[in-house]
Amino acid sequence: MSQETTHMVLFTNFGMARAATVEEARPIHNATAGDPGGVAFAQSLGDLSHLVYAPTGDWAGELIFVDQWTTAQGIEQFFSDPQVQAGGAQIFASFDPVVWSAADGFHAYHISAPLGQNDRTVAMLRGTVSSLDQARGVMNDIWQQRVLAAHRNGLQSHEIFVRLAAPGTPEALEILGLDTWSNPDGMRTVYEDPTFQQALYGTFASPPRAWMLRRPAGEWVEW
Repeated sequence: MSQETTHMVLFTNFGMARAATVEEARPIHNATAGDPGGVAFAQSLGDLSHLVYAPTGDWAGELIFVDQWTTAQGIEQFFSDPQVQAGGAQIFASFDPVVWSAADGFHAYHISAPLGQNDRTVAMLRGTVSSLDQARGVMNDIWQQRVLAAHRNGLQSHEIFVRLAAPGTPEALEILGLDTWSNPDGMRTVYEDPTFQQALYGTFASPPRAWMLRRPAGEWVEW
């Protein structure tokens, strides 16, 4: 993963928590990932933000961390530390850490929210595409046609990331879509449109995974 990067990278960790409930998971997270010394160490290496999400609905044990870092090198150095690894093992029974970079040429939108639209739901779509060029063309066309209608339904941001390939390996074809919404019902209206689904899912080599995420209840150490 020690590859030079020229812009901010995204780190995600898709994991299954050891805790039986989200209430039990929170203090474990805060004592490990949220430990002040560990936070300072991460920030010294370029960790700009750390957010915690869980799928909407009943707790099934899944937690997803989303961090913004200045470099992939900082991520590699941080997670090579034995204390950091031990902390992760306390939180998760299994996990899938991935480093992503902004996908070149894919349209991104960051739209100011009207006053009073303060709730946020995050939608993620993760999968392998047949071709980045094909996916870029299809996705840009899909969103360019729908972005105004999507914003009227609560879209606040839309971004596409591509998995950061290790040096000397082929170009990665796994992508991550990250959308933020202020209206979950409006989000469903957009995503459940058959023409949207047909065009979007046709770009993937196999069925992608999708999540609807929220910030879990209670006070979680984030920055």
